[in-house]
Amino acid sequence: MSDNTSDAGTFLKFMGGLGLGIAMTYAYTRYQWEMPAVVRLPAMVTSATISATADSDLYNWDLPFEARQRAAAVIIGQNPDKFIELDNATGHVLLNEMQRQRALRRAMIQKTAWTAFDVALGKPALRKALQRKYGGTDDEQLKRNMLAARIAEDEILDGFLRHHFPDLTRDDRVDLILDVGQNRLKTTPEQVTLEPSEPRL
Repeated sequence: MSDNTSDAGTFLKFMGGLGLGIAMTYAYTRYQWEMPAVVRLPAMVTSATISATADSDLYNWDLPFEARQRAAAVIIGQNPDKFIELDNATGHVLLNEMQRQRALRRAMIQKTAWTAFDVALGKPALRKALQRKYGGTDDEQLKRNMLAARIAEDEILDGFLRHHFPDLTRDDRVDLILDVGQNRLKTTPEQVTLEPSEPRL
């Protein structure tokens, strides 16, 4: 009985510590809140040691490029302000690339739905329901309407497109996703070429 009680107490302490850790991580990330320095002392010592080692490796030109690159990644991971400083200095290349890669993965997923639409449209009852919901009588237009709706419902992809491609029409968006393997959601004018389309309604 005492063993069970002890196990239960240990489990509750573990879960309580885990919950506190998650709450503090959220507060630090979202609100830049930090615990008192005394509480953070062990973590600060560990972090300082890691940063010092990484800093030494970063400027050791005798090390391979990959080792110096890893050292830079460690330094940025230990110091979020350094990431912000570098991102600001490079015109937000780091932040934009992180967001582009995530949006690209979402775009590739949405593109796979295009071929799946053919299966759905091959079923008469389902086809009628889809026509009622999305409009369009021919397969091509119906599929484009369906894909456009999926893009709009994908918060990550839709947000990326609204931010980086604000002037694209609904059909332009569909074309961009269907051609995502080639354009890779590059965001500079010289990297993305779209055929002219009808004005936005």
